[in-house]
Amino acid sequence: MMQLRHAFVAAALFVVAGGSVPASAQVAQGEFASRRASLAASVDSGVVVAFGAVEPVNFWPTFQQHASFLYLTGFEEPDAVYVMVKRDGRVAETLYVPPADARLERWVGNRTAPDEVSRVTGLPGRLLAEFRPAVDSLVAAGLPLYTISDVQTYDYARQDSLTRGKAFATDVARRGTATMSSLDTTLAKLRATKSPAELALLRRAVDVSVVAHQQAMRAVAPGCGEYEIQALVDGTFRRLGADGPSYGSIVGSGPNSTVLHYMEDSRVMQAGELLVLDAGAAFYHYAADVTRTLPVSGRFTPEQRVIYQIVLE
Repeated sequence: MMQLRHAFVAAALFVVAGGSVPASAQVAQGEFASRRASLAASVDSGVVVAFGAVEPVNFWPTFQQHASFLYLTGFEEPDAVYVMVKRDGRVAETLYVPPADARLERWVGNRTAPDEVSRVTGLPGRLLAEFRPAVDSLVAAGLPLYTISDVQTYDYARQDSLTRGKAFATDVARRGTATMSSLDTTLAKLRATKSPAELALLRRAVDVSVVAHQQAMRAVAPGCGEYEIQALVDGTFRRLGADGPSYGSIVGSGPNSTVLHYMEDSRVMQAGELLVLDAGAAFYHYAADVTRTLPVSGRFTPEQRVIYQIVLE
């Protein structure tokens, strides 16, 4: 155990010293403004609405902002709405946030008040209650509406019936007061090109993931629980400054190794089996994704080696 601990510390120090960016690095406020300007350039005129994630009804997993909303605003608090208005070549932006709630803040911590939003994001802030009247007024003036989906993943955007964005779009359609289009494809194209700051964060997430996988490789043995490896990997992510896992860590041994998204991580490994470890760290929401297949006993059997080589090639 002491030897493992020393190996962990040595590897961690290597990443901290040689990693791409310091643990506190984030995307600069000016880069968010540049992203919004690129989005504005794709619209002739109209109102762009993007909803952030809502306050969770439980406290695990912790709150995570929607990726598109975060990409545009950098704002990591729940229940916010971003609105961009473009007309006659001019662009106005507002971030709507909930009012202060002393009772809630006692449980979840301080929230950014409307008059503090500009300092945090560079955007003018207003109360959330003012959002719908403002948008209704703009729509009544004849401006078209553009929406950005607030689903967790675009894979399920067509099936979405529960998000705030969907409820908003449904109500607008029911009223028949505005033409409405999605900017999801436009935003996805913008997000596909990474800035130097984003690339540095991605590299940092990979660096941390590599150390976690190395620790797992050293720890895997017959009689070891999948849950032990999962705890080791996820704990390594956090110890090296990552947000945590970028998705539920998959630690599947024996028959579980063939289940692509197995996440129970509850089985005890047996000699001669394979372990599939699919786990990556997230660093300031930029995600690594690393998968490795490991022999539980330390060496592949001849048959396992042949199959592994086929897949590798």
